Amino acid sequence: MRPLAAAWARENRRPTVATLQRRTGTVWTGILAAVGGEPNAAKVKNRSRAEAREYVRRFLAAHPTATTVEYARWAPRHGAPSLTTVIGRFGIWSGAVEACR
Repeated sequence: MRPLAAAWARENRRPTVATLQRRTGTVWTGILAAVGGEPNAAKVKNRSRAEAREYVRRFLAAHPTATTVEYARWAPRHGAPSLTTVIGRFGIWSGAVEACR
């Protein structure tokens, strides 16, 4: 759980996410759905090297400077694999950039 959320819960005498999960016997997304909320879309796991390459190519077309900071900001807005996933597929960021140009 995020430290700020836990701090807020303590300061406001509210249960933490961990407490809610333990007491209800379900995960956060289940709790959220039960009260009418909409959980964030699940992350797509196990993206292939080819899929990561396609997203990095799209990113490079729009961001020629190709910094990791830019990619990390761009990826969530475009449904792209995380920077960690890209590095996992190509070894290092510069390797991904080189393979995708």
